[in-house]
Amino acid sequence: MRYFCLMLFISLVAGCNLNADEPLANPQTTTLAVYLSWVQQGDLWVYGPDDSNPRRVASGGVVRPYLAPDGQTIAFTRGPEGTPQTLWAVDFTGGRERELAGTDDLLDDEGIGQVGWWDENALYFNTFQVDNTHYVPHPRHNLYRVHAVTGELALIRAPAEGGNFSFDPQREHIILVYPGTYNVRDGRISMIDPLVLEPPRNLLFFEGVATGAETLFYPEIYWEASGEAVRFAIPDPDLLYASGDNIPTTALWRVPLDAPSNREVIGSLQADFFGLPVWSPDGAHLVYLKRATTSPNRLELYLADGDGSNAILYNDGQVGSLNRPRWIDERQFVYIQGEPGAYWLGSIDAPPQRLTEKTIFNVRWLSSGHYIYLTPEDGSATIELGALDGVAQPIITIEGAQADTLRYSAVMVDD
Repeated sequence: MRYFCLMLFISLVAGCNLNADEPLANPQTTTLAVYLSWVQQGDLWVYGPDDSNPRRVASGGVVRPYLAPDGQTIAFTRGPEGTPQTLWAVDFTGGRERELAGTDDLLDDEGIGQVGWWDENALYFNTFQVDNTHYVPHPRHNLYRVHAVTGELALIRAPAEGGNFSFDPQREHIILVYPGTYNVRDGRISMIDPLVLEPPRNLLFFEGVATGAETLFYPEIYWEASGEAVRFAIPDPDLLYASGDNIPTTALWRVPLDAPSNREVIGSLQADFFGLPVWSPDGAHLVYLKRATTSPNRLELYLADGDGSNAILYNDGQVGSLNRPRWIDERQFVYIQGEPGAYWLGSIDAPPQRLTEKTIFNVRWLSSGHYIYLTPEDGSATIELGALDGVAQPIITIEGAQADTLRYSAVMVDD
């Protein structure tokens, strides 16, 4: 069995009223097997290609599910009042529920933060401080690795030396991002080899960036397809507060992993803080948002070469109605514009067009041609599988759920 590299992590279904005795599912007819997992009132539910009805596989206190890339195991967090304090796993069949990281395994007052599957057996996760003194989770930056089968757990970096993480496409390296603090401490981007016990290799230090809130700024990591280099956009620390004609530029960095000292700024551009550049998978193009010079209430969507040059105005819209795009392949990207749930398909060589005429929410791309989304029904939400070159297929309807708040985990496996 081979599988696409296509996990999507969304969680916690609020107010679902799903009953396992009700035939709510539509049997899957696609040759691509989709595995789904969601949370209903603190219980963990699943639905797969061989199921005619959803199944409850874990009960009580479940917060967030994370399906393994082969769909056979679900990691999930648990905790009181929606606070993810412990990490668990259960087989998709419903067997072997086990605790992977309990409160006794972690440092004092730690909760589970970012979680990512390295492969079908091993996971990495970082932690945050569990208390009531912060409006948002305050990161601890402790990085752990745990094996979902054996339960072996290890703190793989010294306390507070982890950060947010990103895996390279070949699963050979991990990038760690420490955000720094505005006007206090620099941020750091470093790299580790998970199979070699060596100190991290520092790739770049940057000034802490203002966010206007307790949240911290973590630069997004863009891997080149070969895994040989990474790119990231580092804004001016005060970009959030800039306005008018005095918008500072955002630096576009490229760092070769075999020789980090050869890092370079390949370009720069003026982008909005909430519309920083997003690279295409091959790095040849990028898209970004910029405040219109004629009106601060309008955003402009630009398409440019990978170094920020040759930028062209692709589209524009009101602030709040035009969202930051994401690429689905080397030539196409998607974004929301207009009413909530109105998704558009953009291209490097074609004007924008509606992705679908339906009102859809929580779109996640499982491959360059297939995507999962949710459609609102009267008192329910339906999860559907869409295809750029085919007809959408309903998978399951969940009674009592709202499409714009429904969260789940899904993978698609090619049999």
